Amino acid sequence: MKKSINFLCALILGLSSLNFNNAYADNEHETLVIMGTTDVHGHVYAYDYYTGKDDNKGLAKISTKVKEIRSKYKNTLLVDSGDFLQGTPLVGFYGTHEINIVNPIIMAMNIMNYTALGIGNHEYDYGLENLQKAKKDAKFPFLSANTYHYKTKKLVFEPYTIKEINGIKVGIIGFTTPGTAIWDRNIVEKNYDFGDIIEAGKKYIPELRKKCDVLIAIPHSGYETEKGNEGYDAKSTGIAEENVGKNLAENFPQIDALFLGHTHTEIKEKFNNGVIITQADKFANKLAIVTMDLDKKDGKWVVNKKQAELFDVKDTESDKEITENIKKYHDQIVKYVNTAIGKSDEEWKSDKARFEDTPLMDLINKVQKETAKTDLSTASLFSDTSFIPKGNVSIANIAGLYIYENSLYAIKITGKQLKNYLEQSAKFFDSVDGGVIKTNKKIPGFNYDMVSGVDYKIDLTQPIGNRIKDLKFKGKNVSDGMLFTMALNSYRQSGGGGYDMIKNCEVIYNKQESIRDLLINYVQQNKNLIKNDIFVKNWELILK
Repeated sequence: MKKSINFLCALILGLSSLNFNNAYADNEHETLVIMGTTDVHGHVYAYDYYTGKDDNKGLAKISTKVKEIRSKYKNTLLVDSGDFLQGTPLVGFYGTHEINIVNPIIMAMNIMNYTALGIGNHEYDYGLENLQKAKKDAKFPFLSANTYHYKTKKLVFEPYTIKEINGIKVGIIGFTTPGTAIWDRNIVEKNYDFGDIIEAGKKYIPELRKKCDVLIAIPHSGYETEKGNEGYDAKSTGIAEENVGKNLAENFPQIDALFLGHTHTEIKEKFNNGVIITQADKFANKLAIVTMDLDKKDGKWVVNKKQAELFDVKDTESDKEITENIKKYHDQIVKYVNTAIGKSDEEWKSDKARFEDTPLMDLINKVQKETAKTDLSTASLFSDTSFIPKGNVSIANIAGLYIYENSLYAIKITGKQLKNYLEQSAKFFDSVDGGVIKTNKKIPGFNYDMVSGVDYKIDLTQPIGNRIKDLKFKGKNVSDGMLFTMALNSYRQSGGGGYDMIKNCEVIYNKQESIRDLLINYVQQNKNLIKNDIFVKNWELILK
């Protein structure tokens, strides 16, 4: 009996000598929720400035959901994968006209307490000064591990940040799509270089992994580039790959979660090499939510389970904290865009503009051609719901025709290059089935161009590459050696959208003029828009 008592005492003393603090620590459990937006493109209010109607998206709606999640979970972060600083009149006006005021979208994101942002290509649209001011005004870091000062490897922005929340160290690394060097060449050339994302990842991801418990990547880059939808050809341009989400996951399994962007696509949940991948579509219409379960093992937090979901905010009320703080800026823009600047004799529609020649597209080409004083002009339809109303025409009506921040260029082009240019554009059409035209879903509408100044037919009964027929200039057949001048936008001049045949053409006009502003000025000066004064039929589709 005495021996038994001694044994029990020894056992109790032995157990008491164990480090119970460590034992309990190894049983610690936490839930971490990372929320992500991308390609917000200036959408703060749930309002369409071009139509004057309420909309079903915007950061004000996103904010409501973010607050709900924060009320349920104590460990939360909010990130963005880029392209937020351009896209609506709200951010455009304060990015070009009232540049000394904090941009309203920065105000909103500060209120929402964003953790970090990965810089996108459209952050450059209003110039380097505007981007750097936005960075200064933001209460969260702008990240890009592959943006360098010209001809150096010196980073322009921080590559990553580490946020400690309830003892959990979360590393967040950002990247910018290298195509920025092409699309914003007139702004970034000889200022910044954009390197290969994977190469930058090799340098900074292992370094960051050693410093954190959880690693999040927020590249402004899609999962992968589908054939036929390349923004540029990486091989011929020498610019690194555009969409590398898949490559990031396969090269860096130490990434816990990838919040992708750039391609305006939704990915609810995808796993590759153990990396969870999600993408929140565009225009602040969805919120990506990654939930992670973490356990503490040997004094370090380890992710043992993770899942992703997308929340659609269309039925969510706007957060009054956002709308009330931004209201005076929003109201000013509504007043501005509804200013009448001219009149139209009848309504001009765009719903058929990609399938038949229309006055609406001729208006854009006319303004471009007259401004740059060229033989030809080329333009694409950005929205097939844009229109010019009968009666008063407002700034919003004209701005709605040209929603992107492109500037006007003019180049010299040969007859052969022009033919190849039109053949590239004709790839937008897939086939004709019983008189119904099918389009190539891999080519967005903004990469289908209509050229004025020449006459031509697109024969859809012929294979791709052999569709342009009866190409004539002033009644004469266009030969390979003929020379023309052609007005076009900055994106296309860079070869964007697969138009590599012109990227090295001589530039003869570049005054950094906004095409949207040129259109607005044209209407203001001419007052009356008359279809017969604008419309010149010069192209058609052949279906059989």
